[in-house]
Amino acid sequence: MSCVRKLRKRTKSQELVYQEQCKIVAQENGKRIGLEGDPDLQFLLKGGDLLKVKSRSWRKTRYFWLNEDCKTMWQQTSKTFKSDSSCKCLCCPFIQCLFERGEENRICAKNDILNKCCSSKSPVENESKILTQNQHIRMKRIFTIHFSVLQCFYIYPAKQNTYMSKDGFLVYLNHEEGSIFNPAHKPIYQDMHQPLNHYFISSSHNTYLMEDQLKGPSSTEAYIKALVKSCRCVELDCWDGANGEPVIYHGHTLTSKVLFKDVIKAIKEYAFKTSQYPVILSLENHCSIEQQKIMAHHLTSILGSVLLTQPLGHQMPNTFPGPEELKGRFLIKGKRLNKLDAAFNNNTTEDVDSVSEEDEAAELKEAEQKPKEKSSKKIKLAKELSDLVIYCKSVHFSNFEHSRDYHAFYEMASFKESKAMNLAENSGKPGICHNSTPFIHHNMDNLSRIYPAGSRTDSSNYNPVPLWNAGCQIVALNFQTPGKEMDLNQARFLPNGKCGYILKPEFQRDPASQFDPKNLRVGPWLKKKTLHVMIISAQQLPKINKDKQKSIVDPQVRVEIYGVPDDNASKQTHHIDNNGFNPVWNTKFQFTIHVPELALVRFVVEDYDAASSNDLVGLYTLPFTSMQNGYRHVPLLTKRGNLIPSAGLFVHIMALDA
Repeated sequence: MSCVRKLRKRTKSQELVYQEQCKIVAQENGKRIGLEGDPDLQFLLKGGDLLKVKSRSWRKTRYFWLNEDCKTMWQQTSKTFKSDSSCKCLCCPFIQCLFERGEENRICAKNDILNKCCSSKSPVENESKILTQNQHIRMKRIFTIHFSVLQCFYIYPAKQNTYMSKDGFLVYLNHEEGSIFNPAHKPIYQDMHQPLNHYFISSSHNTYLMEDQLKGPSSTEAYIKALVKSCRCVELDCWDGANGEPVIYHGHTLTSKVLFKDVIKAIKEYAFKTSQYPVILSLENHCSIEQQKIMAHHLTSILGSVLLTQPLGHQMPNTFPGPEELKGRFLIKGKRLNKLDAAFNNNTTEDVDSVSEEDEAAELKEAEQKPKEKSSKKIKLAKELSDLVIYCKSVHFSNFEHSRDYHAFYEMASFKESKAMNLAENSGKPGICHNSTPFIHHNMDNLSRIYPAGSRTDSSNYNPVPLWNAGCQIVALNFQTPGKEMDLNQARFLPNGKCGYILKPEFQRDPASQFDPKNLRVGPWLKKKTLHVMIISAQQLPKINKDKQKSIVDPQVRVEIYGVPDDNASKQTHHIDNNGFNPVWNTKFQFTIHVPELALVRFVVEDYDAASSNDLVGLYTLPFTSMQNGYRHVPLLTKRGNLIPSAGLFVHIMALDA
């Protein structure tokens, strides 16, 4: 039961109009329930004294009447307020019907006047007119207006005097305008019409795994989690399954299996929830010809028209389309029996043919064999599956010269992390290669995919930064394993609307560029900056050891820079004993940034422990180019990337030309 204040008294003419409107609405509702002209209904609409019974001993006469909706019973009463005056109010004992969840954006599907509103020639105007006649709704609107006026009462004096109140300043600091992350980089702001190989692409390795690589569960949930985090390249490790249905799991291990078709359905449903830009399905194919055909059937039937099965345009392309042109589409990465130009002529290929096995499983088998036993294993490939591979054809990598001379733009190689790191680190050493930056130039023409070493059975990750420095686009990480590496990956794809695509710097796209991250020389990439960071304070840091009721953190802050080797650095504050609520440091750091377009800045808050390793309290990482100067609020995230409510750092940032 609730009470509302009485409205301002109507004039006689207003009262007559109001009563006439109520009578019309009541007649409409009476017709609807089949009680038009019923004397009992008329009595209730007019109102009268009825006996209110609460118990055998409590029985009192009260004045009741039926609302014009012919369902809600109102009781007239009086209530004395703190002021001297008292006024009448209405109490509704059966009010629940007014607040049931609506359908189709209506206030209430069971509201008796809904049909009248819907049947009108101008439903919006008529609905507004009829609904506002309800006294309870009018009262609620008045209270809302009063509350807004009260808020303005506190705001206007500060505005009129052009100053910010203390509360306003606190709100500003926690607003995106006061955040260290530049709000201009929050939406998609980069050119999305460049060729696909000009972008860093958020990528996952063994996406189906929830835990380790040996006995962990496989699940469609892992794909959903990765896609919701804007991952744009997911891996499907396909093997023959029972009953003719291919399955996905980590072959020759104890990991559980999930049906291929269930994974495709989950991908179709969640692929574009967070980002509309294309998703690459990286197929690691170990299936028989029969089940390969079933895979092709599931891909075409489930994904439908959003699966890219032909190159864009009417003639053979010579470069990749851009993410904007491929918006909302799926691309298949895998083996192909013929060249892409076969899609534009009538040349036919065999329904089945053999291709070399170029994937992680093949490399693992090679590592186990003696050198004499190594051989290029062939696998059978079905034409139906082969024809679905358009812009991402998997090929073997021999060397950069061979790739430049013989590989088309759509042919891409996969590198295990050790080989990729070796290419990235050695490419700039004089005397080894004629071109000082062959790996970077290779990535200007083709896509490169990097994946973790097979020895990482615990699903740990490698540092992706050196490979981004070399221009590698698809740097695949184990999304199920939180840590510094995944934190850096999340930071790399934080700007540009978190769409999973980040445009590479111009010096990693220009064929004339001589950029080498290990041997910096004068060039457009060298934009030397001096970064001044002052860690002022922290607010409301969470407890780490929640088992101990009186446990309080001893926080310290570390600032880390990741980028080209000359930029990598780390500095930390002293720790403060027993203060997680509002610790103050006022500690200043200075860093030199040589290539700001590739630099990432990481803030780490830890609970200091002299006897053991420090526990993580919270962290935040962002690109150097997305930082705002001035006094800023740094939100803190958990190791899994979830926001910690109310916790943060207060810092001062100043990036100056060196």
